[in-house]
Amino acid sequence: MWDDPADIEGELLDIEAQQPSEAQKARMLAMARQAIAVALEGGQAPEPKAEDDFMALRAGVFVTLREKRGRGRSGPGRLRGCIGHMQPDQPLYRVVPDMAVQAATADPRFQPMTPKELGGVTIEIAILSPISAVNDRDEIELGKHGLVLT
Repeated sequence: MWDDPADIEGELLDIEAQQPSEAQKARMLAMARQAIAVALEGGQAPEPKAEDDFMALRAGVFVTLREKRGRGRSGPGRLRGCIGHMQPDQPLYRVVPDMAVQAATADPRFQPMTPKELGGVTIEIAILSPISAVNDRDEIELGKHGLVLT
């Protein structure tokens, strides 16, 4: 079970109880794309800011990049990068752009993305629920819950 230290900035987000609005989703996607663009050009991203209370909440996040070409009947585009941070120790406004840049530049399965590729990828952001113990395998919903095995 995750220990919620009191000295970390922001409250924990329970994503199952509080979902982002469409505007907040769009803002996170824009933040991710902007952070990737700046990083791929070799620049330094501006210091992120919490634009609302939701973005100040702490949660684990995974960012997945997929190629746009090849989408359609065959499902989502081919994976181009995916990196996540499971611990809810950072606010969304910091962890979303950071994981986006990591997915574009540090996924060991792929070469770092180039600036030319950015327009050809989609960005998916998964906000994680806090880690909790499972007492019965029937509590696990395939396709919804991720697992951390110890």
